[in-house]
Amino acid sequence: MFDNHTRQSIFDSLSEKYSDSILNKYPRLKLFHIHCYTCSEYLNTPNVPTLKNYQNTPFITICDDGHIDNDGKIFASIIICPEVLQQLNLSVKETMATICHEIGHIAHYGNKALKDGWFKETRCDEVAISVGLASELASALQKLLDSPLSDYIPNKDVELRIKVLVPRDLV
Repeated sequence: MFDNHTRQSIFDSLSEKYSDSILNKYPRLKLFHIHCYTCSEYLNTPNVPTLKNYQNTPFITICDDGHIDNDGKIFASIIICPEVLQQLNLSVKETMATICHEIGHIAHYGNKALKDGWFKETRCDEVAISVGLASELASALQKLLDSPLSDYIPNKDVELRIKVLVPRDLV
């Protein structure tokens, strides 16, 4: 599922465990070549889209239909910022859940009906929900809210997302 350019085994573990399920539910992902980088690796990689606003966030997703590979697939990248991620002290499952959310951004790339904001974010959260990681994503979001990084995010949006995620595990 991923072209993992990192030493982060989390991408390989997630792909091994969930790629079939995710690709069955979101077949549109097959249109993308999904690269995985750390921030520093990405910044040192030539011929990739420019990375902006990457400070104070554990993950970033970039999609660019102006970058098509030799197989005709659209460039997409999930970028992990290990230093920021370490501040949150996420478990393996919480980290997988947040990567699933980033996969949601790729799955919904180009969907003009989804405007930025909490509704788009909840739609991206559905990938984590679909593989049974809703409570882990809610926990990761709560850790983000409880951290100094919360100064850089729309807290009300994150609180709403947590409320949407938590009841699904109680059913």
